Amino acid sequence: MAFTVTVTYEAGLLCLQGAGPASLTDLCGLASLGGTVSQRSSLGRVLVDLRDTLPELSFTDHIQLGAHFAHEFRQAERVATVVQPRDRVGTSEKAARRSGLTLQTFTDANLAREWLAGPAA
Repeated sequence: MAFTVTVTYEAGLLCLQGAGPASLTDLCGLASLGGTVSQRSSLGRVLVDLRDTLPELSFTDHIQLGAHFAHEFRQAERVATVVQPRDRVGTSEKAARRSGLTLQTFTDANLAREWLAGPAA
């Protein structure tokens, strides 16, 4: 099975969905694509749905991923990631926040959308 990325738009959001086995390289590629699309489309609120991925990440990979998300989405107002409860580690989220990105990780896509629709920080 290959890692795939789907890009869609809904109600002022850029939506990225990853599926399949996901290495650090795959997830950084998703972030790079998403950052480019976000910047070019002027959509500053981004939903990244990773519930259909099977991440293969070490602790260090999580830190690198968070920093990469912060770099790629540096122009975004806020980014919400949605993961399976089993994949909710928090390391990537903390690294992204430390690097200046307003990012929140959720296990429920509806809660992520509510947070994205909230007032500017």
